[in-house]
Amino acid sequence: MLLFLIILSSCNSESNSYSIIINDEFNNYLKEESIHIDFNQNLLIHYVDVGCGNCLNDLTNWEKFAKSNGMNGNQFLFIATSFNGIKDFEYMIENKILEFSLPIIYDKENLFYSENKNVMSQFDNSVIVNKGNVIIGGDPFSNRKLKEDYLSSF
Repeated sequence: MLLFLIILSSCNSESNSYSIIINDEFNNYLKEESIHIDFNQNLLIHYVDVGCGNCLNDLTNWEKFAKSNGMNGNQFLFIATSFNGIKDFEYMIENKILEFSLPIIYDKENLFYSENKNVMSQFDNSVIVNKGNVIIGGDPFSNRKLKEDYLSSF
């Protein structure tokens, strides 16, 4: 099995390094959804459980963040999963109950989560990577300095 590794190191941690694993199966999801990711530019990866109401607020925050700062979808990779099923989320998107226009991949088999649970939870499910290295990790909506760092990275 071919594995694509992104080595992560946090600005919030001492000298720890982390890896995100994107295996062949998950990479096929990206291709099926026609999501083309350039890992050589700054890229935000955010994992979200769309079965969680508060987590859906995170998506709304990211949408506002992107629009208010003139960012495009090529700078983001949102990975959605739900342990309760994703039909409710799909219904909300299709019926414009929740408006979200950034690229999102539905990880229906929880492949990303099962490979990267510990890593993403270390960074509140949000990291910015460039060429495999974490530039920033954490929730920019709860930390003003971190938000400024996120903005300056794009």
